[in-house]
Amino acid sequence: MTAALATSLAGCRSPDAPERLPAGSVPTAAPPTRVLVSPTSLSEQFPSSASLSTKTPPPRSAHERTADGNASTTAGRPEIAIIIDDMGNDLKMGRKFLELDDNLTFSFLPGAPHTQELAEQAFQAGRTVLVHLPMEPKDTRWSPGTEALHIADTEEGIRTKTETMLAAVPHAVGTNNHMGSRFTEHGLGMHRVLTVLKERALFFVDSYTTAGSQGLATARRLAVPATRRHVFLDNEKTPSKICDQLDQLALLARQQGHAVGIGHPNQAMFTALARCGPENMHHINLVSVQRLTR
Repeated sequence: MTAALATSLAGCRSPDAPERLPAGSVPTAAPPTRVLVSPTSLSEQFPSSASLSTKTPPPRSAHERTADGNASTTAGRPEIAIIIDDMGNDLKMGRKFLELDDNLTFSFLPGAPHTQELAEQAFQAGRTVLVHLPMEPKDTRWSPGTEALHIADTEEGIRTKTETMLAAVPHAVGTNNHMGSRFTEHGLGMHRVLTVLKERALFFVDSYTTAGSQGLATARRLAVPATRRHVFLDNEKTPSKICDQLDQLALLARQQGHAVGIGHPNQAMFTALARCGPENMHHINLVSVQRLTR
């Protein structure tokens, strides 16, 4: 990670507050709470409802462990993927999450102080590593950092920023967007970002912070493997509310065959995963989000 990147992302603040509600989203947002992180704060804005590695990750003890704890997935079962966003700010909490089920996917903020260390640990443990790419939101009160992707950026600027942020996260095999309700609606900007991802054989997960996102459609046109988020799990940061969202994630997976949820490295999320997470969902396979891209 360059000094410029770390400096430009330093001091950024964003609350756990919604961007604009995508149609069909289920959760309702909790009251805004400011989260201050030093030196970088790039906490996700919720809607209601790397250096790139060519190394093969170490073998997993349970390559595709199911929600029932079986050693491999069972054909025909619904599949869920859970992404833990905003990794890299809290070293202790990050390590706790890395001790959970090995099919969780971890998305790291490129400017966060512990990203390199935790991403390396995630890779060594066989976890899937993503880059959490900061993008411009509609609400100008919340800053994703000056190195975030903006619709006013030139083609060269988007390429340079994207390449710099990818280089800051070791072992990444894909990306998803941090904030981005404005940028992801900008088709040309998304085309430029996804072109860089395609050159590096990376996949894209649309965090879907706006119903008008062009991310998934643009990825399809460029033949970039992609999927989208269906449920935000921890808008309301209590274990019981998160358990409700996990139930919703499982319901969607049963209805459509698969579903993607996004949560964050906080104590309530950790408690909920232990109490009512995928290992307690019968006949649901927990998989890496990479498995659900196409």
